[in-house]
Amino acid sequence: MIAHARPNIQPGDDQYIIGCKTIQSSVDLLLQALSILEQGHVLKTTAQQEKGKLYKRNDFNADSVRTVLNLLDKGIVEEYCMLVAQGQAPKIKLLDLELA
Repeated sequence: MIAHARPNIQPGDDQYIIGCKTIQSSVDLLLQALSILEQGHVLKTTAQQEKGKLYKRNDFNADSVRTVLNLLDKGIVEEYCMLVAQGQAPKIKLLDLELA
């Protein structure tokens, strides 16, 4: 891994907006990485520390959609934004682009 991207989620964002913001954040980060590489620099890489979950197309089904919609209806985005604003969101270490 060379870096993580995290979108700026705002109250009222739905699954589509969050998805679009995630793609945009990832593309922006990729363009930054490519620019650094084009300049002849090498980026630091980090091995994944924990075994992750590989999601496949068959993991995305009607039940998963209902779960997401239910969480959105219950205000999960607003709750997350409130926790971020209060500095109480879960601390997740994100990798930034770094030169090797």
